[in-house]
Amino acid sequence: MKKIIIFVLLIFICSVSFILVIKSNKEAPYEVFVVGKTSLDQQVEVTGKVKAEKSLELSFGKAGKIERIYKREGEEIERGEILASLENKDLKAQIVQAQADLKTQEIKLKELERGTRKEEIELAQQKVENAKNSLKIAQENLERTEEIAQATLKKLYEEGISLGFEAVNVGENALYTLTDIQYAHFLSYDQEANEIANAKAAAVLALLGRENGGRLTNDYFKKLKGGAKEEIEKAKESSSPQAIEIALQKIKEALEKIKVALEKIPPSKLSSTESANLSSTKAEVLNEITSLTSKIGAIELQKATNQKNIETARSQVKEAENSLALAERELALKKAGATEEEIEAQKARVESAKANLEYLKTQLEKTEIFSPISGIVSSVEIEEGETVSAYQPVIIILSKTNFKIEANIPETDITKVKIGNQAKITLDALGEEVVFGAKVIKIDPAAKIIEGVPTYKTTLEFERESEEIKPGMTVNITILTAKKENVLAIPWRALISKDNKKFVKVLKDGRLELKEVETGLRGSDGRVEIIKGLKEGEEVVVGQKEEIKRGLFH
Repeated sequence: MKKIIIFVLLIFICSVSFILVIKSNKEAPYEVFVVGKTSLDQQVEVTGKVKAEKSLELSFGKAGKIERIYKREGEEIERGEILASLENKDLKAQIVQAQADLKTQEIKLKELERGTRKEEIELAQQKVENAKNSLKIAQENLERTEEIAQATLKKLYEEGISLGFEAVNVGENALYTLTDIQYAHFLSYDQEANEIANAKAAAVLALLGRENGGRLTNDYFKKLKGGAKEEIEKAKESSSPQAIEIALQKIKEALEKIKVALEKIPPSKLSSTESANLSSTKAEVLNEITSLTSKIGAIELQKATNQKNIETARSQVKEAENSLALAERELALKKAGATEEEIEAQKARVESAKANLEYLKTQLEKTEIFSPISGIVSSVEIEEGETVSAYQPVIIILSKTNFKIEANIPETDITKVKIGNQAKITLDALGEEVVFGAKVIKIDPAAKIIEGVPTYKTTLEFERESEEIKPGMTVNITILTAKKENVLAIPWRALISKDNKKFVKVLKDGRLELKEVETGLRGSDGRVEIIKGLKEGEEVVVGQKEEIKRGLFH
């Protein structure tokens, strides 16, 4: 009985296994898509930036120093409002002067055209007399200025001679002190003694004109008359300003060399008395050097002051001479009456004065920046007190309305985009929930390479304005480039490309057929329009198992 039961169970198990094998062989070895009609949208998605309709870089028309900045970043401005200015006080003063000059020339023209009256001749004669008096005063002032300059400088030179002799005397006494100490402690030929002797030799040569005087005695010094000492004697005899200046300079240089020689002596080897004498001598030499430096500087300063004062006085004389000549010419003209040529010449002067005034006004305009539009200040690249060049961009302004969107679309997508295409816009700053409409209004014809990819700048325009939109915001753009309703469509991945043709695998009666198709619009959702080759309801293979991939179709 048990054997029968076991046999029946084995038969049952084998039957079930056979059925399962049969069923597994009947499973479809592919994934199919039923061809049907639908709507297709083709979209291009890119990111871009909000741009103002107008972005203007403003600059001054000339170089100068910034005097005032009236508006800063973020401030709203109206058309014609001043934004910044350069220092222009001199220009404004010149304009006032030019206006006065124009008025003067116009009055003169009217006088010429009207003819000269007796009163005008008398007035012209008075101007001549006044000009003569002014010239006389200017000439007397020049003479007085020259006399004062000469006297002041003469006094300084006389003081310089006295100071020179005094300084020479101090220098000689310093050499005496130096020699006494030298003979008491430093007559050997070691390094220290040699350095003192060499420094002394340079001092003796400069002050007294004797070479190799590094080890001379004081008695010998009294016989020497050369060097700076000789120069001051010559300067006293000649009273030549140049000789005095040369002598003072040489005495100063000699004292500086004596100072160097004195500083070579080490005080540690001296007695207290010698050390005190050395210190006193150094102080006297330094005091004389300071006095000489001061006197030389005073002479140079006085010479410069005299020259300036004399030049000013001469300029006043020249100006007075010119004023007199002008007054005399005007008197002669009034007495003679105006000719047609003179009237025409005066008209030319009037026009020249007008042109000069207009030129100055133009130059003044170049020192101020006014806003050509209403908008917002985007950037101020300057600070008050800073110097700028002509036409250097210093302020950037943006228009407040009619914002645009600019995006760079790759070449693979740009052929799909056309002017007038609608788009949906979201801004990172406002979130995905806030959606704006826009449309394409411009596509640049020239490519711009970005990271090695040719792109085309595309401009879109918002369909409505919003105060929330600001220049520079990042924009997410979805452009609807094409749309078709009620068309046959299949997944793009169902297509097979071969020999520049497109095919699909169609399931028919449990077998596969390869059909050539003609495609149309490719949607952004992965489907493609079928224009020719398929009918609604047909089943197209979109996913294939190994045997299909090996080409097992009819």
